Amino acid sequence: MRFLSFVNYQLRWQLIRRRWLLPLPLLLFLAYRSFNYLTQPGLAGPMQTTNAWDLIFLIFGNRFNIYFALGLLYLYLVCDLLPEPDLGQLVLLRLRSRKVWWAGKVTTLLLLTLVYVLGSAVILTALAGLVLPWETGYSQQAQFMPETINLPMNFFRVIQPPSPLTFLTQELALLVLGLFGFGVVMLVINQVTKRYYYGLLAGCVILFISLISIELSGPPSWAAWLPGYHLTYLAMIPVRTTLLGYSFLYWAVWIAGFGLTGFVISRRQDHSSAQE
Repeated sequence: MRFLSFVNYQLRWQLIRRRWLLPLPLLLFLAYRSFNYLTQPGLAGPMQTTNAWDLIFLIFGNRFNIYFALGLLYLYLVCDLLPEPDLGQLVLLRLRSRKVWWAGKVTTLLLLTLVYVLGSAVILTALAGLVLPWETGYSQQAQFMPETINLPMNFFRVIQPPSPLTFLTQELALLVLGLFGFGVVMLVINQVTKRYYYGLLAGCVILFISLISIELSGPPSWAAWLPGYHLTYLAMIPVRTTLLGYSFLYWAVWIAGFGLTGFVISRRQDHSSAQE
């Protein structure tokens, strides 16, 4: 019960902050740009018939949206879960367990990640439904030229894709795991340095290294060991070259490794409140 009360307290303390309103204008802007793209003729002429799925795929399938917009904002929103403020020190004393304390921090981070990603998906779904029709399957444009809406190029041409909902679920699952993994690294760095901005800086560095790794010419085979190949369904190449299950395993090992590291550090460290 102490664990659930601690997580509930952490969630309420985070979500009542005004910064959690920032995703709304960002999502409105991304939706506006994507809608303009779908409704205005491009160099190849007018698009085929589109639907609401196309707008969502455009946003979550665009690596620049993920790295420079959604990813950076996520890091900012959760960057100060650690170090503990003075009140947090009292909570730690009441818990009387560093194991419960660290598990509560990681669980809170996971729930905040789910709120951010799934909440963004719900908002975009509502916006897409206001301006484009909903259909059970892929649009004519997706079937005619899937790469124009950030679907793999081999969809429909070589392989039969899963349903739009299944594909979106796979994209969102990778994004949740990847952002959560970056957040765990931030927790570890914050715990060691007792300064949240060091963790934020580390998270941004990892995010940009991930982007650079998928922009490398080739790409080299060792780049598949970097997080950029597993954060989104598509990297630089317009077809997925890594097994989906391997990406899930990659994030499971990443999260378990850094989560265990953070737990070991929490047991050996003096959690005195840091003065900012």
